Amino acid sequence: MSDTPVTDTPRRRRYKKRKQIPNLLSLSRVLFTFLCTLLLYVEQIPYRRTWAFVAYIIASLTDWWDGAVARKYGWTSPFGTYMDAIADKVLQIGIFIDFLLFGILPRS
Repeated sequence: MSDTPVTDTPRRRRYKKRKQIPNLLSLSRVLFTFLCTLLLYVEQIPYRRTWAFVAYIIASLTDWWDGAVARKYGWTSPFGTYMDAIADKVLQIGIFIDFLLFGILPRS
C-alpha cells in the first residue's frame, strides 16, 4: 500500500456537496415562511394571498422532498434531523400566526 494521502477529487467534492441537499431544503423552508409573511403583508402585490399560498405549497413540498432524498441516498445527519423538525415547526407556527394577524382565521 502507498503512504500517499487520498486526495480530494472533483467527484468526491461533488458527492459531499450533494449530501447537503436535504439540509438546504430544510433551511429553505424557513425562508419560505418569511416569504409567505412578506407576501401577506405587502398590500401592493397583486394576488398576494394566492402567491403566499403557492409559496406555502412549495415549502410543504420541500418537507416531503428533503426526507425522501435523505432516506433514499442515506444522506441523513444529526443536524438535518433537528433542522427538519425545527423548520417544520417554524413553517406551521409562522403561517398560523400570519393567518391570525391578517384576519384569515378568526380570533375567537
